[in-house]
Amino acid sequence: MSSIVDNEETTKMTRSQHDEQCVEDAVRFTLDLTGYQQRIDVPRRDLETLHLPLLKEIEELHRRRGGRFVVFLSGPPGCGKTTLAKVWEALSKKGCIATRVQSLPMDGFHYPNAVLGSRTTVVDGEDVPLSRVKGAPESFDVDEIELYLRKLREGKNVK
Repeated sequence: MSSIVDNEETTKMTRSQHDEQCVEDAVRFTLDLTGYQQRIDVPRRDLETLHLPLLKEIEELHRRRGGRFVVFLSGPPGCGKTTLAKVWEALSKKGCIATRVQSLPMDGFHYPNAVLGSRTTVVDGEDVPLSRVKGAPESFDVDEIELYLRKLREGKNVK
């Protein structure tokens, strides 16, 4: 039996009872996605078979390693990386896992538009400006990302 701390009170329930309550409470979310409030419905089955087990695995890795633990989500622009990170953050805030999750968007790490417009990359055998593939790995300032991660590792506050 484990103690789960609620906003209002401390209740005693088994881990499976807690998970059940967490899933019931977590199926619908209103998330702030880049300044817009979006209603997100996550199928209960997805929460039970994908999100919560994966978050618990990440939580276990975090527990074993200690300190801050960074998880990168990779995929093409518009595929839902930000939404997924925000859903995980919301599950964390609801107490579905003990580890705090915070989403850190990568959008602030793109090269400036002037750089994106002046540099090219090859797409399907054609030279195109980086601005046409903004969000692709080569459109990010890796040095800035590395500096940011170094500050995180050192426990410094970052924005």
